[in-house]
Amino acid sequence: MVKEEKIKKKSCRGLVIFSIILVLIIVAASLFLYIAIDEGFITINKNEDVIDIIKKDNNTKIKEETITDSNLIVDLKNKINYLNANKIYMNHIIPNLYKEEKITYIGEQEKLNIVLESLNNSYTSITIPKEEIEKSIGSYYINNVLEDNKQITIDKVKQRYKELFGSNIDKFYHVEGCPTYLYDSINNVYYIMTKCTKGTTLNKEYTYDIKYTKEDNYAYVYVSVGTAFLNNNINSSEKKLNIYRGYSSAIYKEEVSEKEAEEFSIDEDNYNDFTIYKYKFFKDDTNNYYFVSVEKVK
Repeated sequence: MVKEEKIKKKSCRGLVIFSIILVLIIVAASLFLYIAIDEGFITINKNEDVIDIIKKDNNTKIKEETITDSNLIVDLKNKINYLNANKIYMNHIIPNLYKEEKITYIGEQEKLNIVLESLNNSYTSITIPKEEIEKSIGSYYINNVLEDNKQITIDKVKQRYKELFGSNIDKFYHVEGCPTYLYDSINNVYYIMTKCTKGTTLNKEYTYDIKYTKEDNYAYVYVSVGTAFLNNNINSSEKKLNIYRGYSSAIYKEEVSEKEAEEFSIDEDNYNDFTIYKYKFFKDDTNNYYFVSVEKVK
């Protein structure tokens, strides 16, 4: 009997030790997977629901190559412009992409706002009768919508969303802001409403595309960024601006005139004096490069 109890105790102790080891292995594996995904060694293929392993190590790391395809360069440049349509303004409803060291997540409503603003030049005149619009969006907005007289189809919104963020959009709603975008679920269109006040302390933004590179299925765009803000010197009778090396960072030029601020630009000679950001895009199985992240690299 005593021998049997000893055997049972040893068996239980062994089971406990095995369970602890198993838990530690699972935790370690989970931590490795998280780090690997965060660092880009492993990516999730959304279209096929499989994990693609990107082989990299310190000795055989793939070197970024300069992009020579002019069509791809134009595509990436446009997408950066879409992302920043009006999102760079400090007091905008959308978080400023340049305020953080690295942006890897944008909320669904924010993505929708980015897409709708990026399509501002694609809106057409309203073709839907007033009565039908009112049935869908109500009478509160109707006069401002008719005054702006602009609409865009949901199909165009879906297409731009897929191109920019690499996934399908499955939920539409009004996006309040300036401008405001109103969703007409009956006629499958968005209306734009621009009657609003949009104040900002930002007077000008300067950007310069330094280079376009790629490695494996990734493409990168390095962008130098500067800004000009009004100088709040109450003793000055003339408006003066400070030109910054980024967003409210170190001053590059102090108290310049409005004319000088308007004529200033970042170019190949001075881009290194400003904050540099790196945009990252991933190529899906349709050869479309969609936005992954933007981070400060200098």
